[in-house]
This record gives sequence, structure tokens and C-alpha cells, in this order.
Amino acid sequence: MYQRVSQLSFLIILSIWTIISACVTPSTSSQKTPAPRQSFLWEAQKGDEILTLLGTMHIGITPDDMDPMLWQRIREANTVIIETDISHQDASLMKSYTMLPTGQNLEKLLGPKHWTRFSEIVAKGGNIASEKYLRQLTPLGAGSLLLQIQARADQDIEAGQLSIDQIIFDRAKVLGKTTRTLETNEQQMGYLKAVFTVDALHNMLDEWDEEGSKYSDMKDAFKNGDSKALDALLEEIPADMRGILLDQRNQNWIRDLPGLSDKHHTLIAVGAAHFAGKGGLLKLLEARGYRIKALH
Repeated sequence: MYQRVSQLSFLIILSIWTIISACVTPSTSSQKTPAPRQSFLWEAQKGDEILTLLGTMHIGITPDDMDPMLWQRIREANTVIIETDISHQDASLMKSYTMLPTGQNLEKLLGPKHWTRFSEIVAKGGNIASEKYLRQLTPLGAGSLLLQIQARADQDIEAGQLSIDQIIFDRAKVLGKTTRTLETNEQQMGYLKAVFTVDALHNMLDEWDEEGSKYSDMKDAFKNGDSKALDALLEEIPADMRGILLDQRNQNWIRDLPGLSDKHHTLIAVGAAHFAGKGGLLKLLEARGYRIKALH
């Protein structure tokens, strides 16, 4: 059974991504990867309206990993929607969520044992940040740093790779599509802050040695389009964590979708975890009269 740390990493990577993808640029790699056996790609239709639904893995995935049908669907769509646009982030906003105010420090929040473990992981991960800087990090800032280290350690993100969501969004802009977002950067920061507590950091650090293989399993499940494996992971996630990162946001998105989508064809790309389960987007759309079919 996956530990809470793996559940948190899984949810962050498959459902929210602002912090993790904030300071990277597009990859220049030309290596080709075979197309997945089954993509996380669906079509929802109601009357003349078509929604193309794409489940993404926000980090560790390149355009070559995506189903080629995705790029055709972007060309056909009138509007393209993603979770949030990270291309114009507010530095002061980022700082307010990731850096502690004067008089507080992360070492005291974590305690001696976990601070030592955190420092060891950061050093081993090749991060050259000073101890002074690390002490200023909030639990959210520290947790985001740990996920970045995890991805690099597993060789999933080479220097210069942008989130697949942003690549889709930027490509839609080049094609002249209407582009919209479901959330602001600040809203996503708020969701992350709610789950990256001191206790969550303790759990991540305690279970760190088990993380690598589980992260690799998750990446492989996504690349292979293995929805059953991802659903099995979601079933292990505590209700409070899922409620914050998935269920609450799904309800908000369904409420706002009529004002964002095009009356003809809209492509919506969000974390794959948002489509699974009773509170997932597929079920919510079905309840609103959409007919859902998988695209292969």
C-alpha cells in the first residue's frame, strides 16, 4: 500500500503544478517515445457542443509522450483551457507563499531530526541553496523543492523542460485559439499551502527512501495509459487530501465551465487525477447530460 508521502506526491503531480513548473523552459530533446497504448483522452458531447478532455501528468512528461491525437484536437478546437497560466507569475506572490516571515525559520518548524534529513536530501539532490535560504522556506516552499529533487533524481526532468500543460497552452496561442484558465496562480498556491503542512513534510521525509520506485511506477502508468493503476492509487488517498486538491476544485470547475467553454469545441487539459472516481470530472459531466467516450 502506498504511504501518505506517495499519495501526496501523486496528487501534486497529477492535479496541481504551479510551483513545480515555475522556473523551467522548453526541452530541446528530440528523443522519441512510443505512443501510449491508451491515452487519457476523452470526448464529451451534448448537442452540438464537444469537449475534448485530456488528463495530464504535470511534470516528467514531454510532447512525444502524448497521444498524437491530442495535437490534432488542439487544431480542431476553438478554445483551449488549462488549470492556470504560469507564464506571468507574480514574484511577490510566489515569495509570500514560499518564504517565511522574519522571525520564523523552517529548522524550528521541522525539529532537529527532520531538519537534518531535509538538509541531507537537498544536498544529495545537488541543490546549492544556502542554509540561510533553506531556513526561510515555508512548508510549501520546502515541499515543492523536495518534489523537484525527486523528479530530477528519477531523471524525469532534464534542465529546460516545461510542463506539458504549458506547452499545450502556448501551442494553442500560436494557433490563434481562445485560451482560458480554470484558476489563478494565487488560487493554486492556496490549495498547495493547505496540503503542505509541517506534518506532511515530516511524512515525506520519513518515507523518502521509498519514493523513487513509486514515482517511477506512477510515471510508467501514465505513459502506458494505465487508468486502472492510477485509479488504484487514488483509492488510497485520504479523504481530506482528496477533498482539497480534487473534489472541491472539480466542483468549482464544473460550475464555471459554461462561462469559459466554447459552444462548439473546447479542449480542456487538467491533471489526470481530476477525471477519476465518483467526484471526477467524467461523472460530473455525465450528470449534466454529456455523453462520454474514450478516444484511442
